Amino acid sequence: MKKHFTLVAVIMMEVGLFFLLQHFHLLPYPQMNSWPFFLIMFGIAFFIHSKVDGDGESIVPAILLTGLGSHFLWGKNYPFWPDDFTAILLILGLAFTVRSFMAKRGAVQGFMLLLIGGVLYFLPSISLFFVQKRVPNWESLWPILFLIVGFYLFVKRK
Repeated sequence: MKKHFTLVAVIMMEVGLFFLLQHFHLLPYPQMNSWPFFLIMFGIAFFIHSKVDGDGESIVPAILLTGLGSHFLWGKNYPFWPDDFTAILLILGLAFTVRSFMAKRGAVQGFMLLLIGGVLYFLPSISLFFVQKRVPNWESLWPILFLIVGFYLFVKRK
């Protein structure tokens, strides 16, 4: 039960500091006064909780909240940044992969999400390459790859 107090204490300190800075008009950036910044703040709280209490499972919400907050706050500023669905898959994949390194289990889920996110990120370039090579209907056939891999993973678990 003591471990949960660390998370609550860090969140309370972050929120208190945020509203104190806001009250005295000391927020350095106007973007800090938005809901994605709160996601980043809560993600940082989970990072601190994970390190202080040694709770490896807290790394998943830490990466998710920090990654999603960063995506929604700064993602549109960079032309190379993926769209919402692809970015969420990549952030989820990163969270599960980091957790798998800490917990020594569950690496397949993280790598699969990273792979799917990577394929979706590079799909327009891959499609353009195949269209130039005159391979018809590539964009309509790529979900078959996901069906095959998913079926293989489902059968392999037994």
